[in-house]
Amino acid sequence: MSQSTLILDFDSTIVCVEALDELARLVVGSGEEGARITSEIEEITRLGMDGSITLQESLARRFSLIRFSQANIARLIEHLNTQITTSLLALAPVIHARRDRIHVVSGGFQEWVAPVCETLGIRASHCHANTFRFSHDGFYLGMDEHNPLGKTGGKPIVIEALALSRPILLVGDGVTDLEARTRGAVDWFIAYTEHVHREAVTRCADATASDFADVLSRWDLLDATGSISSTR
Repeated sequence: MSQSTLILDFDSTIVCVEALDELARLVVGSGEEGARITSEIEEITRLGMDGSITLQESLARRFSLIRFSQANIARLIEHLNTQITTSLLALAPVIHARRDRIHVVSGGFQEWVAPVCETLGIRASHCHANTFRFSHDGFYLGMDEHNPLGKTGGKPIVIEALALSRPILLVGDGVTDLEARTRGAVDWFIAYTEHVHREAVTRCADATASDFADVLSRWDLLDATGSISSTR
């Protein structure tokens, strides 16, 4: 029996929201100006996730619109823990039992990705994401610009460097996930569609899934046969 690896995306996969969009809501508030900024950030997120702009442009444009602190991130973590995908939360015991073979690779940020994933029993050391730089008083200064995950094409670079046991099944919703499949860093890619459906991603995926029960059954099939069903 194969000992395959499962890699999960974070935003709109492990959680049902885009974390950076949620951070913006916490920071700018619900007034008219806050609603305008949030709407603009959501549109930039969409453009980045469907490949219309690069990831680095998406991050830079969004961060230019908000000012936040470590205290805001602490509040965000509390919020994200209430936004974990329900079908995944129901499988938390299975996730914990298989955690040695599960990794998270995200264009999000380790400061919130790791704490939320630990809630599911995923090892923090198996969470791979961008990291922030903060000022002495705890406010955002920038991000680690040397981390490949902050750039388009970064996921396959990071996945290959991890040298994980193959075959590798990747589950995510965005074009940055699809890149790992098209560049050969993973063997199978499931487009996760429960929260968002991106046609540019689903049409090139090996399969789609709208809940994590389906994902786990396909992972079991991969272990047993070395393949997954291509039924969409």
